[in-house]
Amino acid sequence: MIEYILIAIVSYFLGSIPFAQIIVGTRKINLKKVGSGNIGTMNTLRSTNSIWLALIVLIFDAGKGAVSILLAQYLSNYFSIDLKMAILIAAFFVVVGHNWSMFENFRSGRGIATSMGVSLLINWRLIIVWIAIWLIGALPTKIFSFGQILAALFTPLAVYVLGFDKFYVYLATVLCIPMFVAHVPKIPLILSGKEPKMYYKTRKKKRVKKSKR
Repeated sequence: MIEYILIAIVSYFLGSIPFAQIIVGTRKINLKKVGSGNIGTMNTLRSTNSIWLALIVLIFDAGKGAVSILLAQYLSNYFSIDLKMAILIAAFFVVVGHNWSMFENFRSGRGIATSMGVSLLINWRLIIVWIAIWLIGALPTKIFSFGQILAALFTPLAVYVLGFDKFYVYLATVLCIPMFVAHVPKIPLILSGKEPKMYYKTRKKKRVKKSKR
């Protein structure tokens, strides 16, 4: 039991590292005060208008998920405990840490990139299932968060229906629960039509007219 608690604590601490704020902070931007107020990839994109910075944040946030699984695998072997249980605990708490960071007054991201990092290391097909459901919700409505809520709700069910091993159903569930909870505040905005349909717009460069002489 103590070993599992250790894995939970380490995973939560790792997930809590606010890479988006650290990276964007180099431009003296506080993500909590701009855009959606979310400390993650999409708000980095909205706030900086930089695809490259957003990709860097995505890689680091996904990396948190992957590293937590590697640590769970190592510790489960070191302590001779159940590997699958260790992975499930690490996956859940690294996403919880990302969503409710101890370094950001328990307000941070929504767990998507970190969940993808976990899935990449365990079974990348889970990401395909999630993206497919997300597209079903996001493409017709053009509301990204609606697709994310839909994916968080139905990915575990889809994984079960598609015949994945029960362990992957459990993994999808522990990843999607904190993801859905983090999106709950978005539901009233979507229902009232106040949720923006676009998260990112490119800035058009102003053309400088040459003066005729």
